[in-house]
Amino acid sequence: MRQGSERTDERIKRDNEEVRREIVKRHHTRFFPSGCPSESNKFNNVEPGTVVDRTIVHPNEVQWFMVSHQSIKGTARPTRYNVIANTGRLDIDLLQQMTHNLCHLFPRCNRAVSYPAPAYLAHLAATRGRPSIPPNRSTRNG
Repeated sequence: MRQGSERTDERIKRDNEEVRREIVKRHHTRFFPSGCPSESNKFNNVEPGTVVDRTIVHPNEVQWFMVSHQSIKGTARPTRYNVIANTGRLDIDLLQQMTHNLCHLFPRCNRAVSYPAPAYLAHLAATRGRPSIPPNRSTRNG
């Protein structure tokens, strides 16, 4: 197990290089598998881990949609990812795999969540800290 993790670290270990992604959940895109719903897939959702990175994405941007979770109720909503900066020039498949793996690390749930745990936790922290900001405080300097 240790050898595999060291090989992965070698592939992504770089100095002063970063990847920035924008995570978008507010859209109306849905994916449905071809075929009829089955007993195991009664909501007719695509399988968890499904990635769409061709045809419906922006032609000039690095963008993909991913359904990383199993929908418990209703239709699964995919998450859209836009890569804003990739100074390390990481392969898009590696970014997608890392993103999917991060969706399994949310500490409040034993299942995969719809978007990566660090973004989920940052959203929860921002929601929790919002009441402590004075109501008339301006976000601009000056």
